[in-house]
Order: sequence, then structure tokens, then C-alpha cells
Amino acid sequence: MGNWTIKINEEHQIIETICDGILTGEEFLAASESRNELSKKTGITKLLLDAEKIILDNSATLGIYELAQKKYTDWSKTQKIKIAVVMPKHKPSQEMARFYETVCLNRGHEVKVIHSRKDGIKWLNSFSEKYT
Repeated sequence: MGNWTIKINEEHQIIETICDGILTGEEFLAASESRNELSKKTGITKLLLDAEKIILDNSATLGIYELAQKKYTDWSKTQKIKIAVVMPKHKPSQEMARFYETVCLNRGHEVKVIHSRKDGIKWLNSFSEKYT
């Protein structure tokens, strides 16, 4: 079972989700839903998913697809979000991160897989404080 925490980076106005361990598709969706609700509540639209220490099991594939296909599409009708994903160290999870990026980009969502938290913050900060 994996762990995830969500915090607001006040300095950069970014919501950070930090994941660690083996995450199922259900857990990945739960973390994403919690982050999305916090974004809606605060109006912060720059999101960082620190997946460096994550290991996604195969059930995450459907969760990733559902997020991009339905959840983000519905959400983007009212807010334009940007998501930076720190590349996992676990090789099979890297493929899932690239799949996530591709599915999101194909649906018009701003998502980029990057190699470090620092690069993710830099990329997110290259856009206005509220990317709407």
C-alpha cells in the first residue's frame, strides 16, 4: 500500500502531491481527487505530482485514463490546470507516467513529465499565478 500527502507550496502557489510506495489505481484516483478538490477550493491551478518514489501497479492504467478522459475534461470547463509530474525512478512506473502525459496532452490538458521537483516548480512558474 502506498502513501500520499498533499500540501500547498505557499511560496509558489502550487499544490504538491507527494506519493511514495506501491499505489493501486484506486489509491492514485483518491490522491488525485483530493488534490483536485483542494485546487477547486483554493483556486490554485498549478499542480505538482512528485512521483519519484512511486510504484504504480497495473490497475493504475484505467485510473489514469479516467482522470484524463472524464475528470480533467469536466474540470477544465471552469479552470485551466497545469500539472508537472516528477518522473518515477521505477522503470515500469516511468512508462505509466509517460502514458499519463500522453493521454492528458491528447485531451488538451497541460501536463509535463519532468526529472526533478525543482524543474517542475520552474516549469509551473513559467505561467501566470492563476493559469485560467
